[in-house]
Amino acid sequence: KERCLEAVDDDVLVVMTVGPRPDALEGLPPLPANFIVRQAVPQLDVLERASGFVTHGSDAASFFSKRRGMAYGGV
Repeated sequence: KERCLEAVDDDVLVVMTVGPRPDALEGLPPLPANFIVRQAVPQLDVLERASGFVTHGSDAASFFSKRRGMAYGGV
């Protein structure tokens, strides 16, 4: 999580999901203003507006990015 905070320029809007764990952000420094962090988001709605994304590499994410010609990276 900390590397994600450090790796992104200030001019990039980041939408990050952390799942249902209430302690997911514990121990992190304050989030930059360009980060939106939620337990979950409507993935397809967000991806329709995105120019790229980082994913856990599911088949659905891979299919969607290829269909749209979108840059993505798997972790």
